[in-house]
Amino acid sequence: MPNFAQSFKEEVARLARKEARSLVGPVKKDNVRLKKTVAELRREVGSLQRKIKNLQAQVKPVVQTTMASVAEGQAEAMRPTARSIRALRKRLKLTQGQLAKLAGVSGVSVSKWENSRGKLSLRAGTLASLAKVMVLDKDRAQALLVPKPKKKRRKKRK
Repeated sequence: MPNFAQSFKEEVARLARKEARSLVGPVKKDNVRLKKTVAELRREVGSLQRKIKNLQAQVKPVVQTTMASVAEGQAEAMRPTARSIRALRKRLKLTQGQLAKLAGVSGVSVSKWENSRGKLSLRAGTLASLAKVMVLDKDRAQALLVPKPKKKRRKKRK
């Protein structure tokens, strides 16, 4: 009798494995197909990101040159006052120190500008850098203030 029970148990296990294989087979095929699709999409995304990076590198100098020329044109026509400096700072949502950093001057200078009366008499270089700040929008100004992360150098192995 033990021989029959053992044989019956083995046969049931064999049939169960066979049934499970027939149910899992299509799922495995779909899984492989989906993994291949994901890998292909990752490669495509990577190539598109590289293309975007190259295009940004090509566009960046053009944008900077354009912004510089616009700023130069505005610098000649600018008549900065304490009110306009304060309005610029509020529009960009900056502190005096942050505006000073963007304009390349000290925080004390910005404070003096905001507390003075009438038209400000600024040096040409300061006027030009202030004109560059005036062209910025809030998000770009905040982005320029964020310190860039330093790249870690790998140690050379000998």
